Amino acid sequence: MRTLQVDGLRFSDARGAVRQPCAFSDNASAAAQAALAILAVKSWQLDGALADLAPHLAPGAAVLTLQNGVDAPDITARALPGHPVLAGIVHGFFNLDPDGVVRHAGVAPRLIAGVHTGDGAAHLAQLRGALARTAMHCDMVADIKTELWRKMMLACAVGGLGAAYDRPAGWLRTEARAELIALLEEAAQVASAAGAKLGEADVAATLAFIDSFPPDATTSMQRDIVAGRPSEFDAQNGALKRWGRRLQVLMPVNERVLDVIAQRWDAHVSCEGAVK
Repeated sequence: MRTLQVDGLRFSDARGAVRQPCAFSDNASAAAQAALAILAVKSWQLDGALADLAPHLAPGAAVLTLQNGVDAPDITARALPGHPVLAGIVHGFFNLDPDGVVRHAGVAPRLIAGVHTGDGAAHLAQLRGALARTAMHCDMVADIKTELWRKMMLACAVGGLGAAYDRPAGWLRTEARAELIALLEEAAQVASAAGAKLGEADVAATLAFIDSFPPDATTSMQRDIVAGRPSEFDAQNGALKRWGRRLQVLMPVNERVLDVIAQRWDAHVSCEGAVK
């Protein structure tokens, strides 16, 4: 926090480095005047962030969830009744360097967002207007549920298999391509059973998207698991398992991924997908 307060937000990509001074605080009361609060924490930090934010959020203020997985919007809506909840997903590979610089490592930054609950259309328009002045491409969609599941399908395949094998995207799409496709298909089946509009064409499009990734790209979930840090494993492959059981969809590849990760990284995760 002290580094952010002194140095501001520092970002680097192929075009060079940028430093953006911002106001930073570790006190949730700083959000009291906000019309829109963006929940940019990891999924395992969400409950704590919501508990901190709830007493300070102004009446009518909206929140935007950006967590991987599909459960964060519902969790947020239950924790903040009466507040519009927007849901969003972010595409792009980013690394946090040891010196605190956020480094863009591949795939054009893109936000896809929509209203999950409540009257959030005006807040959504406000968000889009703010991002129009940045390098972040922003798409507003009516069916955010399908987009959340689309990102879930991608994250479980690349992140889950990447953590199981401890290999980057380039290796996965060549040496483990059959498993990659099978896990995408399993996730799409669960998504469809849950009401998302995903099918074979979406699996093919997601695979093509993965083929465009930098060959050395890895997900933050994979990096966190390998490093022994808390991860979003439970919110992604673990949640996919729970949704599959609930909807009676068999997922043998995801089950194997869960087992391999539990055996290889037993100090950090369990075969149920729960972070220890």
